[in-house]
Amino acid sequence: MTEKNTEMDTPSILRLIEKVERIRKSSVYDAGYVTIMASEMDTIKAIGDNEPIYVTELAKKLGVTKGAVSQQLTKLEKKGLIIKKVDEENAAKRAISLTSLGRRMYERHDQFHKELNLFVESLLQSASEESRQFLEMFIEKISGKLWQEFDIFNEYLGDKKTENDNINDTGSQ
Repeated sequence: MTEKNTEMDTPSILRLIEKVERIRKSSVYDAGYVTIMASEMDTIKAIGDNEPIYVTELAKKLGVTKGAVSQQLTKLEKKGLIIKKVDEENAAKRAISLTSLGRRMYERHDQFHKELNLFVESLLQSASEESRQFLEMFIEKISGKLWQEFDIFNEYLGDKKTENDNINDTGSQ
């Protein structure tokens, strides 16, 4: 019996999604003497796009908790990429901005995305309008399905957390 080649059995669009995810998870941005992970770059981008920004607003933009943002900001501050300033109107709030190094990393990342966009646009120029519309619809449907599965998985994890909490509370289920 011959072994199946799962690489060939997987549609190319799904291989692309998997490859992007693997690259993203292993992405490290190096500015010579400071290295940051992709999630930290996401935070830098959100700050650079909206500075000055506050923790609550940043958490909403990133779709994470304020606690997760605070942890990320502590790391970025230690690396010299962001600065927190006391808000003049509310001393309990901190306005977050990029330092000059953070700004350079933001601009380098932004340039990469501009170049990638130009590359994709050049590929699409040779496609017919009908092909472009199909591709857009196809990507929207794939994206919608991925988000739907993500939401279902998160609900499942929430249910499991509740079950585990019950086990811990009672000692058994």
